[in-house]
Amino acid sequence: MLGDTQAFIVRIWSEELDRAGNIVAWRGSIEHVNHGERRYFDDLDVVVRYIQQTAGISTQRVDPCWKRLLIRICEKRG
Repeated sequence: MLGDTQAFIVRIWSEELDRAGNIVAWRGSIEHVNHGERRYFDDLDVVVRYIQQTAGISTQRVDPCWKRLLIRICEKRG
């Protein structure tokens, strides 16, 4: 519906380090602010799919930059 606002909070944290101290596993959660529902993930594709499904966004309309942005954030924090 035009004009509807969907708000999400995405949290990302590292959970696993190798012997050299490099991050090898990222985890996170996504919370739908409007409904209070929270899901946990260990794959960034889950974030994109959840937003698509919850907000009713067609897969053809999704810009792949979302995933690239999340990956860059993880890389900078690592």
